[in-house]
Amino acid sequence: MTEQIVNDKYAVIKTVFTEPYQSVHIVKNVFADNEELLILNSVIDTRIIPRLVNVFLENYRDLQDSFVEFFYTAEIFYVVSKLFPGQSLYELLSQEELTEDEKRSIAYGFLRLAKENSKLPLLLQQCLCNYGNITVEGKKKVRQNHFYSFTEEDFSVENEDMIRKIGEILLAIFTNSMYAEEEGMGKLSPRVRRIIEGCLNKEYTSAEQIYSDYAIGVMRKLDEIEHKELLTDENNMYLSRSLRHGRKKQNKAGWVVTGAAVVLLLAVLMVLGFKLQSLLFGII
Repeated sequence: MTEQIVNDKYAVIKTVFTEPYQSVHIVKNVFADNEELLILNSVIDTRIIPRLVNVFLENYRDLQDSFVEFFYTAEIFYVVSKLFPGQSLYELLSQEELTEDEKRSIAYGFLRLAKENSKLPLLLQQCLCNYGNITVEGKKKVRQNHFYSFTEEDFSVENEDMIRKIGEILLAIFTNSMYAEEEGMGKLSPRVRRIIEGCLNKEYTSAEQIYSDYAIGVMRKLDEIEHKELLTDENNMYLSRSLRHGRKKQNKAGWVVTGAAVVLLLAVLMVLGFKLQSLLFGII
């Protein structure tokens, strides 16, 4: 079987999916010294290619850290991006039982990505914010792959649609189910439930607001409860909040002891001084 080479540069290793108007492949650069695998998206739908090209050109600076390159040849628009290791969120929620700490950590990583993506057009946010592109390594490290499947409807997505989609993914993470219903939120913590309800009811207007509320209301509160927040003292040694408070109490207790000792010493000196004065008067 002849190896398929795209643009005289990318050798196709595996086809992820193919449709009449687009396909996605795993490829490698034949000129690279390493064996790094990449994602190659190809769009053949001439109805949307001109708009896609404009979107990528207009947002080149914001996209350049996420993509290797994109190009147009033979009436096909190609997008090449990095392939990150790990399980997709779809696989993870379908196959694993996550702990509460893992859920909180994964949700935090997902919201960080959603905040970073908010500078991109809604078209790209819509495609990136899905269970297949959210990738989790070691049930902790959350990154984003770029498997694209564009439709004309993606060009008409609105901001409130993205907010609700974020809420649906948070609900799936915290209920450990791809098919969670809103009625299942009763078992969630009040803070998590309030944030998800805010997304589903479209009370938020940006991913940054959701991220901020989660970071302050869930992650920071968790640190305070479990004393996991790390602080730096004057010797650049890391101390937990509880240890820092303990040190303050010790310092306070030390001052109390020292003060009592000084008072006692002054009292002794006064007594000795009085006796010495009486003795001198007696001699005179």
